[in-house]
Order: sequence, then C-alpha cells, then structure tokens
Amino acid sequence: MLMSVALIAVGALLFVFYTNEIMAARVIVGVSAVAAIVSLLLCGLSDPGIKPRAEPPSPDSSQHGPLWRERIYVGKDGTRHRMRVEMKWCYSCNIYRPYRGVHCRFCDACVARRDHHCPWTGTCIGARNYRSYFALVWILTIMLLTAFICGIQSLVQRSIRFGDANAAVDNAPSGFTSALLDTYGIELALILVSFVFGFLSASLAVHHSYLITQNFTSGDAMKELPENIFTYGSVMANIWVVLTGCNEEEMDGIQAEVLVIEDNDELSRSASAPVERDALCGDEVPSVEGVTAAGVN
Repeated sequence: MLMSVALIAVGALLFVFYTNEIMAARVIVGVSAVAAIVSLLLCGLSDPGIKPRAEPPSPDSSQHGPLWRERIYVGKDGTRHRMRVEMKWCYSCNIYRPYRGVHCRFCDACVARRDHHCPWTGTCIGARNYRSYFALVWILTIMLLTAFICGIQSLVQRSIRFGDANAAVDNAPSGFTSALLDTYGIELALILVSFVFGFLSASLAVHHSYLITQNFTSGDAMKELPENIFTYGSVMANIWVVLTGCNEEEMDGIQAEVLVIEDNDELSRSASAPVERDALCGDEVPSVEGVTAAGVN
C-alpha cells in the first residue's frame, strides 16, 4: 500500500509542479491525487469484513457438516423465490463462512462478501471496504486520463514553442526533441505511465460498475448461473444496497429473520440483533416495486 501511495504522490507532484503547463489539468490531477490517497488509505486500513476466528474444536467433537440457509431473491418475473444456500465450514478459522464469504490465503481469514485480494491496497476487498475501493478506481481513472490527455496537449504546446524558437538557429534540434530535453523526458514518461495505468484503472472501474448493478462480486461474475440469484429486483436497488453498505444479509445473519436448516432438516429460526442492523446501516433498504408476499414460492 505504501508503494501505491508513493507512486500516486510522486507522479502527481511531477505533473503539477514540473512538467505540465495547463493550469486546469494541474488542479484536477492535484485534487484527484489527494482524494485517491485518502480512498486508498481508507480501503487499505479498514476492516474488509474479516470474521473472527474461533477456538479449535475438541478432538471428540462431532464433524461440522454443511449448514444450509434459506434465502429469498427476486427473479426475472418480479416474484420472490426461495433457495437454499450452503454455509461451508472453514477448518482454518473454525467457523462457518459468512454468506458469499471466502477464506483468503493471503490474509489467512474468512472475509464477508470477498471480491478479491488487491495487491495495490495490500488487503482483501470485501463487504466493509468495497465502497472506498470503488471510489478509488474511479478517482484514479479520472486522474490518469486527465494526465494522459493533457500531458499530450502540454507536450505539443511545448514542442511548438521550442520549434518556433529554434527555427532561426542553424543545426538546432527539433521542437519535439527540445521539449523532451526540457523535462529530461519525464513528461513523456508520465504520459506513457498514465496511458497504461489509466487503461487498467478504467477497465476496473467499468467492470465494478457492472458488478454493482447486478450485486455481483468478481467471483459471482465468473460462475455460470442460470439467473441472477443475488439481485434485489432492480438495478437501482442493487446500487443502493452495495454503495450504502446496507447489504445486511451478506454480513452473516444480520437480516431480520433467517431460516437455518441443519443436516437433519430440522428448522431453527434465528433473529439478528437490532443493534447490528443499526450499526451497519441507518436507513431502510428501498422496497422493490412489483414484488409482493404472494409471489413467494
């Protein structure tokens, strides 16, 4: 993470105070760099949704079989459907993994709604830091594309200025060569770096924007599902749930009522504490139009 902060800071400082001649671009890149560093620190230093480990079970304890949770999702026809979701036992953490949770081999912990482990932030991207990560990739996209486009414009202006000045001098270098030498090639290097990382950042920004509209993680998008079982019924509802942090069910048992089905198919009803709901989200998740209780299968 410190490497990422250093790259953003050094690149922005060189662009703003040394190479670029366009004031508006310098302001945009400078402000974006500060916002990107703040988002990066928030993402890298916050808890991604790590579930606490439990004590190892005693040798004579029974084997932990699969635990089944019943979940309601909104189908394409606008009605609610029930499905059974398997809660797998994690032998490293000695807990049942949270819904859509994954045990990360880098963090050595189970992370709720884990999307991926990001080497640039040095941590997992999960339920609790996904919003700051999403903000980070979009801020970086704006900053890098601005640096690329306005970097080219600044280099062209510098080349024209040096070309006009060298026109009356015999055996003078070209305006482009003089422009490169004027910044020791740093301006061209920043343009190339901005293009490469801007393309990668823009790809991530577009990819995760799509994931949010479907309430997918990167792992969900790779699965061949007959239909989206994670949707809340509409694009706006999915965006609201993900970006406001109100995806309670995926923080493991925070939903108001959840049916848990044991191996012997005996049903036990567990209700989450209201304190957990209020701590995670102060507002209600908006209802989905056209969905009624009568539509539950």
